[in-house]
Amino acid sequence: MEKKRIAVIAIALIAITVCAIFGLTACGDGKGKGDVTVVIACDGSDKEYYVDADEVDGEGVMAILVYLKENKGLHLIYSESAYGAYITEIGNFKEGNGEYVYFFTSVEKDYDVSEYAQAVNYKGQTLTSSGVGVSQMSVEEDAVIYIGKIKY
Repeated sequence: MEKKRIAVIAIALIAITVCAIFGLTACGDGKGKGDVTVVIACDGSDKEYYVDADEVDGEGVMAILVYLKENKGLHLIYSESAYGAYITEIGNFKEGNGEYVYFFTSVEKDYDVSEYAQAVNYKGQTLTSSGVGVSQMSVEEDAVIYIGKIKY
């Protein structure tokens, strides 16, 4: 009888341990596709948004910006063309007087590799200007998208 009781307790402890391990593994850090940090710096505010990419319909940076507009109140005005989206207003920034929205990214495959590439430091991390348009920009786990401005 005592052996049977010990066996039941041992099986119960094993089951609890297995459930705990799978439970912690399944939860992970809750990032799924990964949290994305979007920084709106073109208007001088350095407003940060943190987005769980799993909550966003669609892929890439433009989908995240539309999500922020629809769900977090981000002011965003853009138009679509055969070349992709063109942003004219974001946050408190409106293009004009030779100033334009400019994107920096931590996603290496989107880096501008031309001689015109620029960099910005954000919280100790060097971000590179994007070599693709906002509609083609991608995201990955822990990506940082920094939206600044450039003057021509």
